Amino acid sequence: MKKISYSKDVDVLMIWLSDDAIEYAEDEGDGLTILHYSSDEKLVLIEIIDFYRSMTEKAFADLVSVGNQPQQVASATQGSYLEKT
Repeated sequence: MKKISYSKDVDVLMIWLSDDAIEYAEDEGDGLTILHYSSDEKLVLIEIIDFYRSMTEKAFADLVSVGNQPQQVASATQGSYLEKT
């Protein structure tokens, strides 16, 4: 499963790489990236905190909008999509 979602309320981009259950998470040391792993140490989820603040307005707008309906946008990774929540 590949899914990318963005939560405007908390300004977090979540990149789901797997449906596996999350066993533990590690902060990458920058305070902005959290990696979530399964019990067999497989990377399941990548969280990027303060995502909007780290991008230009145009780049962000391109990611989260298609016309006037910012619901889904195709990503470069086949089979994944971006949902604005």
